[in-house]
Amino acid sequence: MSRHIQVYVPTENDAENLATSLKKYSVSNVTVERIPDQDLSSDFVIVPAASIGNVGAGHQGHPSMFASLHSLKEQMTADNQPSPDYVVGFSVEEDQRSDVMQEIKQVDNAYLDKEEAEES
Repeated sequence: MSRHIQVYVPTENDAENLATSLKKYSVSNVTVERIPDQDLSSDFVIVPAASIGNVGAGHQGHPSMFASLHSLKEQMTADNQPSPDYVVGFSVEEDQRSDVMQEIKQVDNAYLDKEEAEES
């Protein structure tokens, strides 16, 4: 069984590099897209990928949870920090999910949906 995961990163280069690094795993349906403006109003909470397995810990001087992607972008922009502008979406086989999450954890300034991060 596979799961769909979305990772939010600042640049297209970050997104393409992540997509390339995922090729060594059982992933499918990999997409790299600029985050549409309408997604900024979504209410889901995102956390830094670096906090996987440690949700609630801070990352690079910022709280690890935000009310929305929009709130994160506002805060990061105000602090002159890179904020997510791209999303990498993919499906991963359950037996490789843990390894993929560790790969994502290594990406600077990457974010995941809080629920996805908590299940890691």
